[in-house]
Amino acid sequence: MHISSTFLFRTLVTMLGIILVMGLLLTISSSNQQANALDPTEWQKVAGSLDSYIDSQYVATDDGEAGFVTTAAVLEAKLDSNNDGIYLGEGDDAAARPVMVDVLGHMTNMIPGTSHRTWPLASPKGANSADAANAAAVKAKVQAQRDAGFSDDIINYCKTGHGQSPVVMSYGAMSQAGYFDDPGTPGVEKPNVTGLKWGRQGWNFNVTGAPTYLDTRPYSATPVATPVSALPTTTDCAGVTPDSELVRCAADVALYATGHGTYPWEAVDDALYQPVDLRPGVVSYYMADNSGGNYAYSNPLQNLFDATGGSYTNLTNLDASKTSVFVNRTQHTAEMAAQGVNMLGGDALALRFGLPRWNSSTPPAWPEQNTGGPTYTLLTVTGDGTGPDIVAPAITAGPSAAPSSCGAVISWTTDEPATSKVEWSTTSGGPYTTVNDTVLHASHTVNLSALP
Repeated sequence: MHISSTFLFRTLVTMLGIILVMGLLLTISSSNQQANALDPTEWQKVAGSLDSYIDSQYVATDDGEAGFVTTAAVLEAKLDSNNDGIYLGEGDDAAARPVMVDVLGHMTNMIPGTSHRTWPLASPKGANSADAANAAAVKAKVQAQRDAGFSDDIINYCKTGHGQSPVVMSYGAMSQAGYFDDPGTPGVEKPNVTGLKWGRQGWNFNVTGAPTYLDTRPYSATPVATPVSALPTTTDCAGVTPDSELVRCAADVALYATGHGTYPWEAVDDALYQPVDLRPGVVSYYMADNSGGNYAYSNPLQNLFDATGGSYTNLTNLDASKTSVFVNRTQHTAEMAAQGVNMLGGDALALRFGLPRWNSSTPPAWPEQNTGGPTYTLLTVTGDGTGPDIVAPAITAGPSAAPSSCGAVISWTTDEPATSKVEWSTTSGGPYTTVNDTVLHASHTVNLSALP
């Protein structure tokens, strides 16, 4: 078949070179988290989004974190689908590549596939990933992924997992509130939001290992009685609409408050801190103080934010006169719980590195405990190790069209592996038919069949 003189084609190479969107350091607001009270309806909207996120992903494992984290092995499979050891290289299918958000502003190298970086605060207590500018940039990246035929999943990471987990809770709730919805199909696509287990450290270890942070504090066999009080329902976001912006605002405010400590309480601090154990199921050991008195009680994340009867019913188990200090095996869900409570106007922290930090030499013996210690020898993130790829692929030859037995073959080459997109029509001005290929190639060939 010969191509008619009226046959037109357009070739568009979908950019896979990673564009690094550098967030600007914004002036930190001086507003007080406790400044303005949300009305009950607004409070329930934020609480409902937190509930929905947990319900959509919670898996009742022994650590309670499954569903909220992505392991290095799972991420590697998404970035290296042909298993040749090269991330997002020739022959890899980019369709599974998630939106990767690095919440560290001071690191040069990033994990392969990272498409956005948000900057941390001057304070170590969080990152401004949910401020209007950064959230909008991630939202645009999510939509660009959809438009390119890629996954709209969001994976956040930092150095050890601490800074990423509050962001996971923030983006998870925002996703459920509709913040990341596709404008063309609102309410249909809500991105799956997770954190990378152990952050960059987990990527380096490529296993579920954690550093050893020895502490001689013992475990106790029984929990303390559950205190009952009222959770403050205050935030700076009173009157903000729509619901998606209300949740984003609450997350933004809370990220300035969420923090962690090495071990943030002592026996003398009982009047200040309220430890809360988030492990699900039957817990054999609880934390205890140095004198043998026990500290923590079990209140799994799913129960803490359970929407049955309204979240407020469960959150009143927290003593509002104290700072809640959440703890679990690895700290991921503990940081998420602290962020959720702070989004609702509470006062919460999380135990750094979780229970392995509390006492890594006593039972139960978890796989996360090891004696390797923390190491942060970061992997290079591009083929030449120079840093993130911020240059889009360029066409170096073609495009050209040649007839085939059933249509036409469009060919071109690019200076690096890239995805392919061809729009064609037999009529000037369209309408156009689109052919996508999400597999990365430097030499591109697209077959157009069933041409008139």
